[in-house]
Amino acid sequence: MIDITYEAKQYIIAMLERSGHPAVKLGLEEQGCNGYKYTWTPLGFNIGDHVIEIDHDHYLIIDNDVYKYVDNSAIVLELSRFDKKLSIINPNVDGSCGCGESVNFK
Repeated sequence: MIDITYEAKQYIIAMLERSGHPAVKLGLEEQGCNGYKYTWTPLGFNIGDHVIEIDHDHYLIIDNDVYKYVDNSAIVLELSRFDKKLSIINPNVDGSCGCGESVNFK
C-alpha cells in the first residue's frame, strides 16, 4: 500500500495538468552514489500493474518491479525555502546519499 498526502496529491495533479498527461509513472533508475533514484514520468495512459487514483482524472502508475521496493511507503511534498519536490518516506530503504537523491534497499 502507498499513502499519498493531500499536499502531494495536489502537487501531482498540478504537474500532470501542466504536462497535459493523465498519469505519472513512479520508477527507479540506477543512478547516484547509493544505487537508485526515483523517477516521475508523465504518461498518456493509466495502465500498469498498480494504478492509484489521485482523483477522477489523474493516476499514479507503479509497475511490479518497482512496487516491491516502495510498498508501505508514503509520498509527501517536501518544502524547502526555495523549492518543492515529491519525496518518498520508504521503510524499505537501507541507506541514502547525503543529498537524499539516491537510495539503496534492504
